[in-house]
Amino acid sequence: MKKVLIVDDSEELLVPLSIGLEDYKDRFEVVTAMNGEEAVKILQAEPVDVLVTDLYMPKMDGIELLVYANRHHSQLPCVVMTAFGSPDVETVMEHLGVFYFLEKPFDLEALVEIIGGALDQAAQDAKFSGLSVAGFMQLIQMEHKSCVLVAFHSTGGKGSFFFVDGELYAAECGELSGNDAAIEMINWEGSSLNLDELKDEDIEANVTLGLKSLILEAARTKDAKPAPEGKEGEVKKDEKGEAKKPVGVQGEDSGKDGDFLEAYDLLRRAILLAEGAKNEKALPILAAFLKKNPRIAEGWLWYSRLSKNMKIIGASLKNASLLSKDDPEVREELIKLQKARDAGCMETDTVGKCPFCWMPMKEEGERCPHCAAVLRIPEKQGGKGPEPDGKVMANAVHRFTKTVLVHRNNDKAHYYLGLALFNLGNWDEAIDQFYKTKKIKPDDGFYQQQLKALLDNIAATEVSTSTQKIDKEKDEAQLSTRPGNTIMVVEDSATTRKVIKMILTQEGYDVVEAINGIDALARLNEVTPDLVLLDIIMPDMDGYEVLAAMRKSKTYKKLPVIMLTAKDGLVDKVRGKMSGSNEYLTKPFKPEMLMEKVGKYMGKG
Repeated sequence: MKKVLIVDDSEELLVPLSIGLEDYKDRFEVVTAMNGEEAVKILQAEPVDVLVTDLYMPKMDGIELLVYANRHHSQLPCVVMTAFGSPDVETVMEHLGVFYFLEKPFDLEALVEIIGGALDQAAQDAKFSGLSVAGFMQLIQMEHKSCVLVAFHSTGGKGSFFFVDGELYAAECGELSGNDAAIEMINWEGSSLNLDELKDEDIEANVTLGLKSLILEAARTKDAKPAPEGKEGEVKKDEKGEAKKPVGVQGEDSGKDGDFLEAYDLLRRAILLAEGAKNEKALPILAAFLKKNPRIAEGWLWYSRLSKNMKIIGASLKNASLLSKDDPEVREELIKLQKARDAGCMETDTVGKCPFCWMPMKEEGERCPHCAAVLRIPEKQGGKGPEPDGKVMANAVHRFTKTVLVHRNNDKAHYYLGLALFNLGNWDEAIDQFYKTKKIKPDDGFYQQQLKALLDNIAATEVSTSTQKIDKEKDEAQLSTRPGNTIMVVEDSATTRKVIKMILTQEGYDVVEAINGIDALARLNEVTPDLVLLDIIMPDMDGYEVLAAMRKSKTYKKLPVIMLTAKDGLVDKVRGKMSGSNEYLTKPFKPEMLMEKVGKYMGKG
């Protein structure tokens, strides 16, 4: 009996499907799974003749399941269920190698017919080719997935595609990189695939072409190569005996298709630069795109966002509106333009822009008049202003996070990401981004001032931070402390921290741990210790900076602090005293010396 595996996380779909397909049990048996993990266990345990899967599922989604099927069951016909109904589906279906894309909602009879066709193909064609590299890349793009797609060639070659939010930004294959590596791997036949998690340390951007252009170029390259021996060394021909066109190239207008894709890549590159606050680089690329494609509304929309001249902004939005009058983004930009005019911006004025919503402003203030975002950290904590637009801020966090993943040395992107996080109240994460900005441009006075202003704001405001780097179970245990008996240990070395904690707990003290300076400031908003043991040498934020922030807070101005360091220089001791420390203890130290210092401030000395 043939077996069909249907995978979907919705019982509302699976149950009626299973009942309805009972009428066809003489032709095939149905087994079901709620996610990719369950499906893999079934595929490992028993033979399956057809796989029918949804894409959006918890634990292991449909894309990951298709990768598994590609590697371990390459002859298995796959049917993909989808609810998005995009025009790109047919294109993806051509390249992906799945037997069929079934658009939801669908009739039971349609599914039965598709399953029957897949079973027939499996019986007649033992060389079912499985998933293609190009098709899989398009599926990742459609699903806006962030991942590393690893391709293994039958000859032993290996390469990787790097995606952020569905955008291919890098490719590596042996000595090849960027566009060349991507084109090489797209043409691999009989390759197997694997998905890995995208990590912070992965490579920076090196792909400049869009996915469609890469696939088109790969097809051109492949068709330009002589056929393998045994096939007369001729270019592939169709059923009429004519030279076969590459994928995406049709008839006499093939050059136009290629020209459009190349031009569209200009728009893609410009938008990516604009999203990363590289407006000066994006503008000339947009201008080149619009020169060739003046009837694309999206191009005019982005040109208006990046332009600083009110007259050009107005003209660009007029063009975008004429080409796409019902586009909600265009309508929103027109509202901002009118707000700018009402605020006194003249046609001849040069204006600035909000980095989060692109609102034109004659003079950049502390807040955006449209999305209410704080545009720079105030030096002093003032009164509470209007709440920033949460949707705009969330989009900004997503946009700049994508940028810093691809371009880690983009100081503006790190700064604006930190500012967006600040607007959302995620102050500890904002500090992390501001420190990364400081590392990229350590001598930039503005970034230094903004970091100091943020630390001052944290010290002056009792805010419960949004993100903690210590797990919940440990948090709950550490917050169960006794008044008059609590010591905070701020030390980035896990070993040193463990030793200090062991000594203190043996003496009956409650210990709260912080793994670095940022974590210490966050935890001080949750628990008030009676003494702080503060290491000086720590990454990102050293002990002097932590202490300076503490001393600006009324709560911690007089809190006893013992500074710990491996140095024993006079300058360090003087600096520690000037920063407001009570004691100075050089590592390594004996337990008796530590307890002597601690006892002095805990009433046991």
